[in-house]
Amino acid sequence: MLDLLMANKKIVICDFCFQHINAWTYREHVMFKHKVNLPDLNIEQKIVEDQKRIQMMKDIEEMAKLQSEKKIEKYKLIKPNLNEYSLPPDPFDEIMREINKEHKLKEELREKIKIKKKEEFEEFKSKIFEENTHTYNVIWDYISFDDNSIKINPQGIKAIVKPIYHKGIIKSLNTIKSEYFLRLYSKKIYKLSFFKGEFDSAKSPDWNKIIETIEFAKEYYLFKYSDFKNSGRTKIFNNLSNDEIILLFENLFARSSYLKYLASLQSKEFPIIPVLEYSNKNTEESFIFRFISKSGKIIIIWENVNDSRASHVFVLSKEKHDVILPLIEDFICTKSFDIKRSLLHGDNFISQDLKQKLNYHSGKRHIGLPLYKSEIKA
Repeated sequence: MLDLLMANKKIVICDFCFQHINAWTYREHVMFKHKVNLPDLNIEQKIVEDQKRIQMMKDIEEMAKLQSEKKIEKYKLIKPNLNEYSLPPDPFDEIMREINKEHKLKEELREKIKIKKKEEFEEFKSKIFEENTHTYNVIWDYISFDDNSIKINPQGIKAIVKPIYHKGIIKSLNTIKSEYFLRLYSKKIYKLSFFKGEFDSAKSPDWNKIIETIEFAKEYYLFKYSDFKNSGRTKIFNNLSNDEIILLFENLFARSSYLKYLASLQSKEFPIIPVLEYSNKNTEESFIFRFISKSGKIIIIWENVNDSRASHVFVLSKEKHDVILPLIEDFICTKSFDIKRSLLHGDNFISQDLKQKLNYHSGKRHIGLPLYKSEIKA
């Protein structure tokens, strides 16, 4: 085999798998089998070097063959007691071990170079990212809305940032920017990052807080400006504290001493519930207040923002609360009939049946705050 290789001066040895390869196909062999590109390979120089390696391998092979024939006799003469099956170390094996060791060292070196280049690339990429990333302090005054997108206009900053796409955003939220966002969250500051003007959510931990606030704001918009209560009760504003509810509807509480009084009685363990009362084909804003009496009963008071409308009081046990409250909300919100307050004031069979189901107690007219307070406390 080695004679044949020596006869053909265009054979080289693959540095990766040690196969004997035609010199003119060596580059393709390395590229396709070992996934290595050798743009600087000097094939003529490699032919010369590998012919020396092939000749060396031939010499080793011949020497090994000669030794295998004489080694037993030789060692028997030198060491008569040597087991006849004991053989001396094979020089060829030793040379192959050295070649494999060299190959392994080359592979380790290549791997270290790859790791180093990857680390350098990541460091370079991080540096470029940092140089082109800007973080802004954003308040609600800087934010405006479009359908499915949010626009950020940081004041005093010349940089232009692109709108942020987010499905579900509605342009109509601009209508409630002052009465909702600026009223409740004027002091809130959010950090948002942009890479070359493009929003980077991964570097903007406050983004989720903004989206959560917008989702709750959509509830308020629908409550105030849309036909929100087609049917059934509505559970909204659960994210707001009672103080925030009062602040959000500040203009309504400011004009009614009865609303302010009931808010002062409101138990901290219950949220104030804004509800839209459907009556005479119109909707009116009203609230449900709850507090616990001295006897441990839960007092529910339904109060319209119009002082000309009476308060309606429901009294129930804690065990019945989660069942009766939804019924009261449904009754207030439903469009099935218009004579709700008349039913509560009435005394016929239908009224009595309804009041029993709702645990209705009494109605309280607004004929003066001192008298009203005494009736509620009673």
